[in-house]
Amino acid sequence: MSIAHWRRSLLAYGVTALPLAALGLPLYVFLPAFYAGLPEVGLAVAGIAILLARSLDVFTDPLVGYWYDRNRWGNRLRRPLMLVGALLLLFGISRLFVPPADAGGVYLFLWSLVSYTGWTLISVPYLAWGAELTEAYHARTSVTVAREAFTILGTILMIALPLLTGHTDELALLMRDAAWLLYLLLPTAVLITLLATPAPAQRRATAPGYLRALLEDPLLRRLSLAFFSNSMANAIPASLIILYVETVLQAGTSLPLFLGAYFFSGLLALPLWQALARRLGKARTWALSMLLASAAFVGVLGLGPGDVAGFTVICLLTGASLGIDMALPASIQADVAEQQRLVSGQHRTGTLFGLWSLLTKLALAVAVGIAFPLLSATGLESGRTATSMQQLWLTLLYALLPVTIKLHATWLVWRLPLTESELLTLRDSARSPERSDDEIVPADTDRLRPVAERRV
Repeated sequence: MSIAHWRRSLLAYGVTALPLAALGLPLYVFLPAFYAGLPEVGLAVAGIAILLARSLDVFTDPLVGYWYDRNRWGNRLRRPLMLVGALLLLFGISRLFVPPADAGGVYLFLWSLVSYTGWTLISVPYLAWGAELTEAYHARTSVTVAREAFTILGTILMIALPLLTGHTDELALLMRDAAWLLYLLLPTAVLITLLATPAPAQRRATAPGYLRALLEDPLLRRLSLAFFSNSMANAIPASLIILYVETVLQAGTSLPLFLGAYFFSGLLALPLWQALARRLGKARTWALSMLLASAAFVGVLGLGPGDVAGFTVICLLTGASLGIDMALPASIQADVAEQQRLVSGQHRTGTLFGLWSLLTKLALAVAVGIAFPLLSATGLESGRTATSMQQLWLTLLYALLPVTIKLHATWLVWRLPLTESELLTLRDSARSPERSDDEIVPADTDRLRPVAERRV
Protein backbone atom coordinates (compact mmCIF):
# COMPACT_ATOMS: atom_id res chain seq x y z
CA MET A 1 0.00 0.00 0.00
CA SER A 2 1.48 3.37 -1.04
CA ILE A 3 1.61 6.35 1.29
CA ALA A 4 -0.89 8.25 -0.89
CA HIS A 5 -3.35 5.33 -0.83
CA TRP A 6 -2.97 4.95 2.94
CA ARG A 7 -3.62 8.66 3.50
CA ARG A 8 -6.71 8.54 1.29
CA SER A 9 -7.92 5.56 3.31
CA LEU A 10 -7.40 7.50 6.56
CA LEU A 11 -9.37 10.46 5.25
CA ALA A 12 -12.14 8.23 3.92
CA TYR A 13 -12.41 6.42 7.24
CA GLY A 14 -12.13 9.48 9.48
CA VAL A 15 -14.70 11.68 7.74
CA THR A 16 -17.71 9.92 9.33
CA ALA A 17 -16.55 11.22 12.72
CA LEU A 18 -17.32 14.78 11.59
CA PRO A 19 -21.14 14.53 11.44
CA LEU A 20 -21.23 12.27 14.50
CA ALA A 21 -19.33 14.90 16.48
CA ALA A 22 -21.46 17.71 15.05
CA LEU A 23 -24.56 15.83 16.17
CA GLY A 24 -23.36 15.64 19.76
CA LEU A 25 -23.86 19.33 20.60
CA PRO A 26 -27.51 19.68 19.52
CA LEU A 27 -28.43 16.21 20.78
CA TYR A 28 -26.87 16.47 24.25
CA VAL A 29 -26.74 20.23 24.92
CA PHE A 30 -29.45 22.04 22.93
CA LEU A 31 -32.16 19.37 22.92
CA PRO A 32 -33.01 19.30 26.68
CA ALA A 33 -33.39 23.10 26.85
CA PHE A 34 -35.37 23.13 23.59
CA TYR A 35 -37.97 20.58 24.73
CA ALA A 36 -38.11 22.02 28.26
CA GLY A 37 -39.47 25.20 26.67
CA LEU A 38 -42.30 23.44 24.80
CA PRO A 39 -45.75 23.88 26.40
CA GLU A 40 -46.57 20.14 26.37
CA VAL A 41 -43.23 19.06 27.84
CA GLY A 42 -41.57 21.26 30.46
CA LEU A 43 -38.35 20.78 32.43
CA ALA A 44 -39.31 17.74 34.52
CA VAL A 45 -40.91 15.74 31.67
CA ALA A 46 -38.01 16.54 29.32
CA GLY A 47 -35.51 15.32 31.91
CA ILE A 48 -37.38 12.06 32.57
CA ALA A 49 -37.95 11.31 28.85
CA ILE A 50 -34.29 11.88 27.93
CA LEU A 51 -33.06 9.94 30.98
CA LEU A 52 -35.21 6.92 30.04
CA ALA A 53 -34.05 7.02 26.42
CA ARG A 54 -30.40 7.25 27.44
CA SER A 55 -30.81 4.47 30.00
CA LEU A 56 -32.01 2.08 27.30
CA ASP A 57 -29.32 3.33 24.91
CA VAL A 58 -26.59 2.32 27.38
CA PHE A 59 -27.49 -1.35 26.82
CA THR A 60 -27.54 -1.20 23.02
CA ASP A 61 -23.79 -0.44 22.66
CA PRO A 62 -22.43 -3.66 24.22
CA LEU A 63 -25.23 -5.71 22.64
CA VAL A 64 -24.41 -4.46 19.14
CA GLY A 65 -20.70 -5.01 19.80
CA TYR A 66 -21.33 -8.54 21.09
CA TRP A 67 -23.49 -9.39 18.08
CA TYR A 68 -20.80 -7.98 15.78
CA ASP A 69 -18.22 -10.33 17.29
CA ARG A 70 -20.51 -13.39 17.45
CA ASN A 71 -21.64 -13.12 13.83
CA ARG A 72 -19.19 -14.77 11.44
CA TRP A 73 -20.35 -12.32 8.76
CA GLY A 74 -19.68 -9.32 11.01
CA ASN A 75 -17.17 -7.78 8.59
CA ARG A 76 -19.49 -8.14 5.63
CA LEU A 77 -22.42 -6.74 7.60
CA ARG A 78 -20.48 -3.68 8.77
CA ARG A 79 -21.39 -1.56 5.76
CA PRO A 80 -25.12 -2.50 5.69
CA LEU A 81 -25.29 -1.98 9.47
CA MET A 82 -23.79 1.51 9.26
CA LEU A 83 -26.04 2.38 6.31
CA VAL A 84 -29.16 1.30 8.22
CA GLY A 85 -27.92 3.24 11.24
CA ALA A 86 -27.43 6.39 9.16
CA LEU A 87 -30.94 6.15 7.69
CA LEU A 88 -32.43 5.51 11.14
CA LEU A 89 -30.49 8.41 12.64
CA LEU A 90 -31.55 10.80 9.88
CA PHE A 91 -35.18 9.74 10.27
CA GLY A 92 -34.93 10.19 14.05
CA ILE A 93 -33.43 13.68 14.03
CA SER A 94 -35.88 14.82 11.33
CA ARG A 95 -38.63 14.21 13.90
CA LEU A 96 -36.66 15.07 17.01
CA PHE A 97 -35.14 18.39 15.93
CA VAL A 98 -38.27 19.69 14.14
CA PRO A 99 -41.20 18.50 16.29
CA PRO A 100 -44.89 19.35 15.82
CA ALA A 101 -46.43 22.01 18.06
CA ASP A 102 -48.21 19.42 20.24
CA ALA A 103 -45.10 17.23 20.87
CA GLY A 104 -45.04 15.81 24.39
CA GLY A 105 -42.89 13.64 26.62
CA VAL A 106 -43.73 10.36 24.86
CA TYR A 107 -42.82 11.92 21.50
CA LEU A 108 -39.47 13.07 22.91
CA PHE A 109 -38.74 9.63 24.41
CA LEU A 110 -39.58 7.63 21.28
CA TRP A 111 -37.67 9.77 18.78
CA SER A 112 -34.72 10.13 21.13
CA LEU A 113 -34.56 6.35 21.37
CA VAL A 114 -34.73 6.00 17.58
CA SER A 115 -31.93 8.56 17.15
CA TYR A 116 -29.71 6.98 19.82
CA THR A 117 -30.22 3.52 18.29
CA GLY A 118 -29.24 4.79 14.83
CA TRP A 119 -26.14 6.42 16.31
CA THR A 120 -25.14 3.14 17.99
CA LEU A 121 -25.59 1.14 14.78
CA ILE A 122 -23.13 3.52 13.11
CA SER A 123 -20.63 4.15 15.88
CA VAL A 124 -19.92 0.65 17.26
CA PRO A 125 -19.01 -1.02 13.93
CA TYR A 126 -17.30 2.23 12.89
CA LEU A 127 -14.99 2.19 15.93
CA ALA A 128 -14.33 -1.54 15.53
CA TRP A 129 -13.52 -0.98 11.85
CA GLY A 130 -10.85 1.55 12.83
CA ALA A 131 -9.26 -0.96 15.20
CA GLU A 132 -9.17 -3.61 12.45
CA LEU A 133 -8.07 -1.30 9.63
CA THR A 134 -4.38 -2.04 10.23
CA GLU A 135 -2.28 -4.25 12.46
CA ALA A 136 0.78 -1.98 12.27
CA TYR A 137 1.38 -0.72 15.82
CA HIS A 138 1.89 3.01 15.16
CA ALA A 139 -0.39 3.09 12.10
CA ARG A 140 -3.25 2.40 14.51
CA THR A 141 -2.53 5.77 16.09
CA SER A 142 -2.69 7.36 12.63
CA VAL A 143 -6.19 5.90 12.25
CA THR A 144 -7.43 7.25 15.58
CA VAL A 145 -5.71 10.63 15.06
CA ALA A 146 -7.48 11.00 11.69
CA ARG A 147 -10.80 10.14 13.31
CA GLU A 148 -10.33 12.56 16.23
CA ALA A 149 -9.21 15.37 13.91
CA PHE A 150 -12.56 15.08 12.13
CA THR A 151 -14.27 14.88 15.54
CA ILE A 152 -12.79 18.23 16.54
CA LEU A 153 -13.68 19.76 13.17
CA GLY A 154 -17.28 18.60 13.54
CA THR A 155 -17.53 20.10 17.01
CA ILE A 156 -16.06 23.41 15.83
CA LEU A 157 -18.51 23.49 12.91
CA MET A 158 -21.51 23.04 15.20
CA ILE A 159 -20.20 25.65 17.66
CA ALA A 160 -19.88 28.10 14.76
CA LEU A 161 -23.32 27.32 13.32
CA PRO A 162 -25.26 29.82 15.50
CA LEU A 163 -22.77 32.56 14.59
CA LEU A 164 -22.97 31.70 10.88
CA THR A 165 -26.77 31.66 10.79
CA GLY A 166 -27.38 34.43 13.33
CA HIS A 167 -29.77 32.20 15.29
CA THR A 168 -27.99 32.50 18.62
CA ASP A 169 -31.09 33.04 20.79
CA GLU A 170 -33.76 31.04 18.94
CA LEU A 171 -33.42 27.37 19.90
CA ALA A 172 -36.14 26.25 17.49
CA LEU A 173 -34.34 27.84 14.53
CA LEU A 174 -30.98 26.55 15.74
CA MET A 175 -32.30 22.98 15.97
CA ARG A 176 -33.75 23.30 12.47
CA ASP A 177 -30.42 24.58 11.12
CA ALA A 178 -28.60 21.70 12.83
CA ALA A 179 -31.01 19.22 11.25
CA TRP A 180 -30.43 20.58 7.73
CA LEU A 181 -26.67 20.56 8.24
CA LEU A 182 -26.77 16.92 9.34
CA TYR A 183 -29.03 15.96 6.41
CA LEU A 184 -26.17 17.08 4.17
CA LEU A 185 -23.14 15.90 6.17
CA LEU A 186 -24.18 12.50 7.54
CA PRO A 187 -25.12 10.60 4.36
CA THR A 188 -22.23 12.17 2.44
CA ALA A 189 -19.63 11.23 5.06
CA VAL A 190 -20.97 7.71 5.68
CA LEU A 191 -21.07 6.93 1.95
CA ILE A 192 -17.46 8.12 1.54
CA THR A 193 -16.39 5.86 4.41
CA LEU A 194 -18.34 2.85 3.15
CA LEU A 195 -17.15 3.15 -0.44
CA ALA A 196 -13.53 4.23 -0.01
CA THR A 197 -12.30 2.57 3.19
CA PRO A 198 -10.66 -0.86 2.77
CA ALA A 199 -12.24 -3.74 4.68
CA PRO A 200 -10.17 -6.05 6.91
CA ALA A 201 -9.96 -9.75 6.17
CA GLN A 202 -12.86 -12.01 7.11
CA ARG A 203 -12.67 -13.72 10.51
CA ARG A 204 -14.49 -16.56 12.17
CA ALA A 205 -17.26 -16.00 14.72
CA THR A 206 -16.41 -16.51 18.39
CA ALA A 207 -17.92 -16.01 21.82
CA PRO A 208 -16.22 -12.88 23.19
CA GLY A 209 -16.59 -13.55 26.94
CA TYR A 210 -15.64 -9.94 27.69
CA LEU A 211 -16.79 -9.80 31.30
CA ARG A 212 -14.80 -12.88 32.25
CA ALA A 213 -11.77 -11.49 30.41
CA LEU A 214 -12.19 -8.15 32.18
CA LEU A 215 -12.08 -9.86 35.55
CA GLU A 216 -9.15 -12.07 34.62
CA ASP A 217 -6.96 -9.67 32.61
CA PRO A 218 -5.23 -6.96 34.73
CA LEU A 219 -4.21 -4.98 31.63
CA LEU A 220 -7.75 -4.76 30.28
CA ARG A 221 -9.14 -3.96 33.71
CA ARG A 222 -6.56 -1.21 34.31
CA LEU A 223 -7.04 0.34 30.88
CA SER A 224 -10.84 0.36 31.24
CA LEU A 225 -10.62 2.02 34.66
CA ALA A 226 -8.16 4.64 33.36
CA PHE A 227 -10.41 5.35 30.37
CA PHE A 228 -13.49 5.73 32.59
CA SER A 229 -11.67 7.98 35.08
CA ASN A 230 -10.27 10.20 32.34
CA SER A 231 -13.66 10.41 30.61
CA MET A 232 -15.29 11.49 33.86
CA ALA A 233 -12.53 14.05 34.49
CA ASN A 234 -13.26 15.53 31.05
CA ALA A 235 -17.04 15.41 31.50
CA ILE A 236 -17.18 17.40 34.75
CA PRO A 237 -15.76 20.69 33.38
CA ALA A 238 -17.64 20.16 30.11
CA SER A 239 -20.94 20.08 32.02
CA LEU A 240 -20.00 23.08 34.20
CA ILE A 241 -18.19 25.41 31.79
CA ILE A 242 -21.19 27.60 30.94
CA LEU A 243 -22.06 28.02 34.60
CA TYR A 244 -18.42 28.69 35.52
CA VAL A 245 -17.88 31.29 32.78
CA GLU A 246 -21.10 33.14 33.62
CA THR A 247 -20.86 32.92 37.42
CA VAL A 248 -17.16 33.09 38.29
CA LEU A 249 -15.52 34.78 35.29
CA GLN A 250 -18.66 36.81 34.55
CA ALA A 251 -17.69 36.66 30.87
CA GLY A 252 -20.55 34.80 29.20
CA THR A 253 -20.07 36.67 25.92
CA SER A 254 -16.51 35.28 25.68
CA LEU A 255 -17.64 31.64 25.68
CA PRO A 256 -17.16 31.23 21.87
CA LEU A 257 -13.59 32.54 22.29
CA PHE A 258 -12.83 30.00 25.01
CA LEU A 259 -14.33 27.09 23.08
CA GLY A 260 -12.62 28.11 19.85
CA ALA A 261 -9.22 28.34 21.57
CA TYR A 262 -9.76 24.94 23.20
CA PHE A 263 -10.73 23.01 20.08
CA PHE A 264 -8.35 24.69 17.62
CA SER A 265 -5.46 24.06 20.00
CA GLY A 266 -6.41 20.39 20.14
CA LEU A 267 -6.48 20.14 16.37
CA LEU A 268 -3.12 21.87 15.85
CA ALA A 269 -1.33 19.82 18.53
CA LEU A 270 -2.37 16.40 17.20
CA PRO A 271 0.64 15.85 14.85
CA LEU A 272 3.10 16.80 17.61
CA TRP A 273 1.61 14.31 20.07
CA GLN A 274 1.54 11.62 17.38
CA ALA A 275 5.27 12.13 16.71
CA LEU A 276 5.95 11.98 20.45
CA ALA A 277 4.02 8.72 20.74
CA ARG A 278 6.39 7.12 18.23
CA ARG A 279 9.33 7.99 20.47
CA LEU A 280 7.94 7.46 23.98
CA GLY A 281 5.18 4.93 23.34
CA LYS A 282 1.43 5.34 23.44
CA ALA A 283 0.85 4.92 27.19
CA ARG A 284 3.60 7.33 28.28
CA THR A 285 2.50 9.95 25.76
CA TRP A 286 -1.12 9.69 26.87
CA ALA A 287 0.01 10.06 30.49
CA LEU A 288 2.09 13.14 29.63
CA SER A 289 -0.86 14.75 27.84
CA MET A 290 -3.01 14.24 30.95
CA LEU A 291 -0.26 15.69 33.15
CA LEU A 292 -0.07 18.80 30.92
CA ALA A 293 -3.83 19.27 31.03
CA SER A 294 -3.89 18.81 34.82
CA ALA A 295 -1.04 21.26 35.43
CA ALA A 296 -2.64 23.90 33.23
CA PHE A 297 -6.12 23.45 34.69
CA VAL A 298 -4.90 24.07 38.23
CA GLY A 299 -4.46 27.69 37.10
CA VAL A 300 -8.25 28.04 37.13
CA LEU A 301 -8.08 28.20 40.93
CA GLY A 302 -6.37 31.59 40.69
CA LEU A 303 -8.86 33.22 38.30
CA GLY A 304 -11.65 35.65 39.10
CA PRO A 305 -14.13 38.01 37.44
CA GLY A 306 -12.87 39.42 34.14
CA ASP A 307 -9.85 37.11 33.76
CA VAL A 308 -10.59 36.47 30.09
CA ALA A 309 -6.97 36.46 28.93
CA GLY A 310 -5.84 34.08 31.68
CA PHE A 311 -8.65 31.62 30.99
CA THR A 312 -7.98 31.77 27.24
CA VAL A 313 -4.38 30.71 27.89
CA ILE A 314 -5.61 27.84 30.05
CA CYS A 315 -8.01 26.79 27.27
CA LEU A 316 -5.13 26.77 24.78
CA LEU A 317 -2.93 24.65 27.07
CA THR A 318 -5.62 22.16 28.10
CA GLY A 319 -7.01 22.03 24.56
CA ALA A 320 -3.59 20.96 23.27
CA SER A 321 -4.20 17.60 24.97
CA LEU A 322 -7.76 17.21 23.69
CA GLY A 323 -7.27 15.32 20.43
CA ILE A 324 -4.58 12.92 21.59
CA ASP A 325 -6.50 12.34 24.82
CA MET A 326 -9.15 10.69 22.65
CA ALA A 327 -6.93 9.18 19.94
CA LEU A 328 -4.34 7.29 22.01
CA PRO A 329 -6.79 5.40 24.28
CA ALA A 330 -8.59 4.06 21.20
CA SER A 331 -5.27 3.06 19.63
CA ILE A 332 -4.21 1.25 22.83
CA GLN A 333 -7.62 -0.43 22.99
CA ALA A 334 -7.05 -1.77 19.46
CA ASP A 335 -3.72 -3.24 20.64
CA VAL A 336 -5.47 -4.83 23.63
CA ALA A 337 -8.13 -6.30 21.34
CA GLU A 338 -5.38 -7.93 19.28
CA GLN A 339 -3.64 -9.17 22.42
CA GLN A 340 -6.90 -10.71 23.61
CA ARG A 341 -7.35 -12.43 20.26
CA LEU A 342 -3.79 -13.76 20.17
CA VAL A 343 -3.95 -15.10 23.73
CA SER A 344 -7.49 -16.48 23.76
CA GLY A 345 -8.26 -16.97 20.07
CA GLN A 346 -11.49 -14.98 20.54
CA HIS A 347 -12.56 -11.82 18.69
CA ARG A 348 -13.61 -9.07 21.11
CA THR A 349 -13.07 -5.90 19.10
CA GLY A 350 -16.74 -5.02 18.68
CA THR A 351 -17.54 -5.93 22.27
CA LEU A 352 -14.63 -3.92 23.63
CA PHE A 353 -15.56 -0.78 21.76
CA GLY A 354 -19.24 -1.27 22.52
CA LEU A 355 -18.45 -1.36 26.21
CA TRP A 356 -16.12 1.62 25.90
CA SER A 357 -19.01 3.53 24.39
CA LEU A 358 -21.03 2.48 27.43
CA LEU A 359 -18.24 3.72 29.75
CA THR A 360 -18.21 7.07 27.94
CA LYS A 361 -21.94 7.54 28.44
CA LEU A 362 -21.72 6.33 32.04
CA ALA A 363 -18.92 8.83 32.73
CA LEU A 364 -21.09 11.66 31.41
CA ALA A 365 -23.98 10.57 33.61
CA VAL A 366 -21.82 10.17 36.73
CA ALA A 367 -20.17 13.56 36.17
CA VAL A 368 -23.53 15.34 36.06
CA GLY A 369 -24.80 13.19 38.94
CA ILE A 370 -21.88 14.31 41.12
CA ALA A 371 -21.46 17.96 40.13
CA PHE A 372 -25.01 19.24 39.98
CA PRO A 373 -26.30 17.82 43.30
CA LEU A 374 -23.21 19.18 45.10
CA LEU A 375 -23.75 22.61 43.57
CA SER A 376 -27.44 22.47 44.39
CA ALA A 377 -26.56 21.76 48.03
CA THR A 378 -24.76 25.13 48.17
CA GLY A 379 -27.92 26.93 47.03
CA LEU A 380 -26.39 28.01 43.72
CA GLU A 381 -28.92 28.54 40.92
CA SER A 382 -28.39 29.53 37.31
CA GLY A 383 -29.39 33.14 36.65
CA ARG A 384 -28.95 34.29 40.25
CA THR A 385 -26.02 36.16 41.75
CA ALA A 386 -23.70 33.72 43.53
CA THR A 387 -22.08 34.34 46.89
CA SER A 388 -18.29 34.16 47.26
CA MET A 389 -18.62 30.75 48.94
CA GLN A 390 -20.79 29.42 46.11
CA GLN A 391 -18.26 30.68 43.56
CA LEU A 392 -15.50 28.92 45.49
CA TRP A 393 -17.40 25.62 45.50
CA LEU A 394 -18.12 25.96 41.78
CA THR A 395 -14.43 26.62 41.06
CA LEU A 396 -13.33 23.63 43.14
CA LEU A 397 -15.81 21.33 41.40
CA TYR A 398 -14.94 22.73 37.97
CA ALA A 399 -11.15 22.51 38.32
CA LEU A 400 -9.85 20.67 41.38
CA LEU A 401 -12.14 17.61 41.27
CA PRO A 402 -11.42 16.73 37.59
CA VAL A 403 -7.68 17.32 38.07
CA THR A 404 -7.67 14.87 40.99
CA ILE A 405 -9.52 12.25 38.95
CA LYS A 406 -7.29 12.79 35.90
CA LEU A 407 -4.13 12.35 38.00
CA HIS A 408 -5.52 8.99 39.11
CA ALA A 409 -6.00 8.03 35.45
CA THR A 410 -2.44 9.19 34.72
CA TRP A 411 -1.07 6.93 37.44
CA LEU A 412 -2.97 3.95 36.00
CA VAL A 413 -1.74 4.61 32.45
CA TRP A 414 1.94 5.36 33.14
CA ARG A 415 2.97 1.72 33.56
CA LEU A 416 0.66 0.00 31.09
CA PRO A 417 2.74 -3.03 30.04
CA LEU A 418 1.62 -3.58 26.43
CA THR A 419 4.37 -2.16 24.18
CA GLU A 420 5.16 -2.63 20.50
CA SER A 421 7.88 -5.21 21.20
CA GLU A 422 5.60 -7.22 23.49
CA LEU A 423 2.84 -7.24 20.90
CA LEU A 424 5.29 -8.42 18.24
CA THR A 425 6.43 -11.20 20.57
CA LEU A 426 2.82 -12.34 20.94
CA ARG A 427 2.41 -12.35 17.17
CA ASP A 428 5.59 -14.38 16.73
CA SER A 429 4.34 -16.96 19.22
CA ALA A 430 1.03 -17.42 17.38
CA ARG A 431 0.73 -21.01 16.15
CA SER A 432 0.39 -21.76 12.44
CA PRO A 433 -2.92 -23.66 12.89
CA GLU A 434 -4.42 -20.48 14.29
CA ARG A 435 -3.15 -18.50 11.33
CA SER A 436 -4.76 -20.90 8.93
CA ASP A 437 -8.03 -20.69 10.85
CA ASP A 438 -7.98 -16.94 11.18
CA GLU A 439 -6.68 -14.82 8.35
CA ILE A 440 -6.13 -11.71 10.45
CA VAL A 441 -3.60 -13.28 12.85
CA PRO A 442 -0.41 -13.40 10.78
CA ALA A 443 2.80 -13.69 12.76
CA ASP A 444 5.03 -10.63 12.81
CA THR A 445 2.50 -8.53 10.88
CA ASP A 446 4.39 -5.23 11.20
CA ARG A 447 7.38 -6.63 9.37
CA LEU A 448 5.14 -7.99 6.59
CA ARG A 449 3.32 -4.68 6.10
CA PRO A 450 4.29 -2.46 3.17
CA VAL A 451 7.04 0.01 4.03
CA ALA A 452 4.74 2.95 3.23
CA GLU A 453 2.18 1.89 5.83
CA ARG A 454 4.80 1.31 8.49
CA ARG A 455 6.13 4.82 7.86
CA VAL A 456 2.64 6.32 8.28
